[in-house]
Amino acid sequence: MMNSRELTMISRIRDEELRRRVKALAGLGLRQQQICSIVGIRSPKTLRKRFGRELSVGVVEARAKIMHAAYKSAMSGRDPRMTMFWLKNRARWSDKAAPETELREECFRVHPYGWKLGVRKPQEPEPGKRENEDDTDEQ
Repeated sequence: MMNSRELTMISRIRDEELRRRVKALAGLGLRQQQICSIVGIRSPKTLRKRFGRELSVGVVEARAKIMHAAYKSAMSGRDPRMTMFWLKNRARWSDKAAPETELREECFRVHPYGWKLGVRKPQEPEPGKRENEDDTDEQ
C-alpha cells in the first residue's frame, strides 16, 4: 500500500506530464475542446483554469520555433525564396518602388563647396500647353 507521500509524488509527475502534453497540443494549434477530449478533462473552462499558462505559452513557443527555423533558412542563403519571404515580412522590404521615388530623378548640382547629389521632381507642363506641343509653332 502506498502512503500519502508516494501518492503526492505520483500525482505531481502525472501533473507535469499533463502540463507538457497540453503545451504541446496547444502549440500544434488544436482547439481547447479537442485538447480536453485528448487529455480527459470535461470542459474547456477547467482546462483554462488549470492549464491557462500552458495554453498560451505552447502557442508562443511553437511560433518562436517556426520563426527561428525560417530565420536560419533565410540566413543560410540556400533558399532564396525564404530569404525574400523574410525580407518582405520581417524587414518590410518590397519589390515595388514607392510611388514618390518613381517621380523623382537624381541630378548632380554644382555647389560652391563641391559636388552635391540632389533630387528633383520632373517639371510639370504649363497649364494650357500639351505635353507633345513644341515651343516653335511658327514655320
